[in-house]
Amino acid sequence: MIKILRRVPSWTLPAALSLLAFTMTVGWKVVNPAHVQWLMEGDPAISWLGWLFYRDTPWTLPLWANPSCGLETSSTVLFTDSNPPMALIGKILSPLLPVPCQYVGLWLLICFLLQGWFGWKLMGLLTQNSWARLCGTGLFLFAPPFLWRLHIHFTLVGGQTLLLAALYLCLGPPTLPRLRGWVAVIGFAAILHGYILLMVSALWLTDLLRRGCTNRDFLKLGLEILLVVIVTVLGLTQVGAFSIGREAWSADGFGYYRMNLLAPINPTDQFAWSYLLPALPQGNGDYEGFNYLGLGVLFALAAGLPTLFLGWKGFRFSWSFVPLILLNVGFILFAISNVPGVGRWNAPAVPLPDWFMNIAAIFRSSGRFFWPTFYLLLFLGVRNILLLYRPAIAAGVLTVALLAQVIDTSAAWLPYQRQMTDPKDGLTGPLSDPFWKGDFAGYTKLRVVPPDFLSWGDPMASLAYFAHLHGMGTDAIYFARTNPQKVEALREDDDSRLKTGNFALDTIYILNDDSAVQARLTINPKTDLLIKADQFTVLLPGGKEHHSPGLKAPDK
Repeated sequence: MIKILRRVPSWTLPAALSLLAFTMTVGWKVVNPAHVQWLMEGDPAISWLGWLFYRDTPWTLPLWANPSCGLETSSTVLFTDSNPPMALIGKILSPLLPVPCQYVGLWLLICFLLQGWFGWKLMGLLTQNSWARLCGTGLFLFAPPFLWRLHIHFTLVGGQTLLLAALYLCLGPPTLPRLRGWVAVIGFAAILHGYILLMVSALWLTDLLRRGCTNRDFLKLGLEILLVVIVTVLGLTQVGAFSIGREAWSADGFGYYRMNLLAPINPTDQFAWSYLLPALPQGNGDYEGFNYLGLGVLFALAAGLPTLFLGWKGFRFSWSFVPLILLNVGFILFAISNVPGVGRWNAPAVPLPDWFMNIAAIFRSSGRFFWPTFYLLLFLGVRNILLLYRPAIAAGVLTVALLAQVIDTSAAWLPYQRQMTDPKDGLTGPLSDPFWKGDFAGYTKLRVVPPDFLSWGDPMASLAYFAHLHGMGTDAIYFARTNPQKVEALREDDDSRLKTGNFALDTIYILNDDSAVQARLTINPKTDLLIKADQFTVLLPGGKEHHSPGLKAPDK
């Protein structure tokens, strides 16, 4: 086997392993752009809907602006987590794509290939034994935090691949083209996801400090800083990061969406991630800090423990890596947050300065910040095994670790695969009333009154999909961040319309109970239609002609 592997071009090995991992955990059906049914629930539905509206939006600046999705409260595809890079490519290729379509499956395939490639490169820093290197790469591909995002936050799957690239730039040989590498990694992170941008930027700064202390090529380092700043600001500008206002970035949740101290050994989540290890208790928001290492990685770390007592053969400590070590200590502390928790027990909140809490409010899901440390632990676990054992034994130990990782975590990723490949009904949700099949010619907008009474969920997604199918703009959409001043202005406008009955004739209004009571007093009963369709109270100004059998009036 080893002789065969030596004859195969090195790049084919991680590619083949990545494709195998993709086949096992995701499946090829999702690569079909016309296969959209698996995206029609929860967070994936919001992300997909953001892309649908963006696809039909005329080109404008900022590049990823999405005005029909949200109307007055609209922002960009960044805030519907619609994967700006893939959304842009999809928009360019839109004339060639089916209707409807999705690009998430292709994105996941690319992520697996890159996860395998950078895992392979990181393992190449430790060994040239192809089999041991391949087994170590497999541990990166079957890392639970990487696979966990397959069912909810697809953008963050690729974000973790960027973390591997950043770690390779930190740990790789001096001959690496770091200027181009860091500009590419940070520039891509800037248009992908704010959490990933902060993590890779922090890793870049530690690498910059290390090179500044060893190489002292300050002119080249200054050029690198300038280019990184330029691509970061340009990227953030075009994805609309500065368009929603500073107040919109702050949100509650720091200390709630943390990493529980038991997370590395806790396989619990929507599905249990282990057949062997028991699910441990955790806080309600600790799912965002899901960082289970996996049975294989735990085995690898345990197998390498003797190095702590027998010495690190071949290891030379370098002070140049102290910034990287300190950074990961900081990542761990931030992930734990100022409210440490062990199981369901919470320590008293640690008071922190206001300036820090303002930053933490932006990156409230702090449990994600353990990811760089997760991959470093995996890297060190493999390194310890390679230092401790002879090559043949080390390869055997890593084989056992990979098999344990794959088999045990299949408890969770097999259900994920069934969710993604099994067909589901279309995104009609609660919209089964005959009303929704009526004639809506002349209506160009669908609004929710008040603007935030329908929070995240399938009812809102169903309304947004209905609006898209009829070529309407809508504010029935969930954004990760919303400009509070725009929302308040829209609320005041809605209040004025309810009091005066001055409803726009081109708009369908979805009313909550209080709004429906007010509207009943001010609408024109001869022309306006106020009906109950499924769970929604709907107002169609001038819509009497849309009345059809089966519609019922709302409860008084």
